[in-house]
Amino acid sequence: LWRRMCNQYRTRDVATIARQWQQMMKTKASLIYQLVSFDTATGYVGQVAYRDFTYERMIEHWRGIRDYDFNGEEKYAYMHRHGGPGSWFFVPYIFCMIEIPRQILNRLEKQEIRLYPMHLNKEQRHRRKRMVKRAQYSSLHSARGATLPQSGAWNSRPAHTARLILYYGNGTALSRGVDPTLAIEKYANILIHNSLLALSPLTHLQRTLGQSLVHCYMVQRGEDTNQYTLATSLRWAIKQPPGWVLLTFITRIHKTLQRSLEYAELLHLARHKVSTNYLKANLSVEHLWIMWAISWRELPLPIHKMNTTQLSAVLRCRGFTLTPDRDLVIRIPSEVLATRMQVISTLRKALLVSFIPQMIC
Repeated sequence: LWRRMCNQYRTRDVATIARQWQQMMKTKASLIYQLVSFDTATGYVGQVAYRDFTYERMIEHWRGIRDYDFNGEEKYAYMHRHGGPGSWFFVPYIFCMIEIPRQILNRLEKQEIRLYPMHLNKEQRHRRKRMVKRAQYSSLHSARGATLPQSGAWNSRPAHTARLILYYGNGTALSRGVDPTLAIEKYANILIHNSLLALSPLTHLQRTLGQSLVHCYMVQRGEDTNQYTLATSLRWAIKQPPGWVLLTFITRIHKTLQRSLEYAELLHLARHKVSTNYLKANLSVEHLWIMWAISWRELPLPIHKMNTTQLSAVLRCRGFTLTPDRDLVIRIPSEVLATRMQVISTLRKALLVSFIPQMIC
């Protein structure tokens, strides 16, 4: 964590970093932070999405630790057992003083959570239990105990910090921004770090501008792709070592996406409250699943939560306990010696021949 903080703040002086923290807490900033304590190696990874005052998030955590009996949060109960509010420190180690698109910030947060399997985030709690009880597993699993966690992420942490700023323009003068989708759609020259490309949602760009011809040039290494399509150049740039990428459009080919009538009908149902009996009688399981995805993509969060509750009830009536808002977790016994790809291949074949609709599996 200290090494990554030094890379972000461009200094190893503790006093300089502390002054930057004080200034950042009183202004707007988009950042990734950790709650850490000197009493335990376990922490918590979170984000602040450009609030008026960044320190408000820190105060919310302290109140949660104090009132852990009332809020029922497991992470706050753990923090209370290990020193209470006064023992936990708010450490922002990836930040940007410009508002970052929420999708990019969410992806960056999930990436950081995977790098710290011992932390208290919800996605990692099942790993914590496995690591504590490793003595109950086979000798093969016990031999690997010294190298826990076993996800592979622990030894592959990036030595660099994600660069959340890009530069764009139609000539030699470039402006500064943070949204890759907006820059690539409207401007001819884009200077962007490939760590930001890896965090950005590129599906829309690959569908609409994927056939455009661009010149992709790695600035530090002096390598380029000559003239290739935008989709190919983006995939090539993401696979390169960390560095700045210069994208120059040669020919811009814009493809207009056309939605089917079915999409419009399901969007209408998601926007307007309809009865549960109507959904049971008129929509198949595949349509219910697609309707959830459309609601998640198009509608505000409060309306989407109402749709999720209703669609989950309809799916349970159809015999499906697996709902679109849940992540499917399959636990593999420790004595299994198959590789990860063999497990995925076997699971895929089993799902394809099961009664589960093709849209779901």
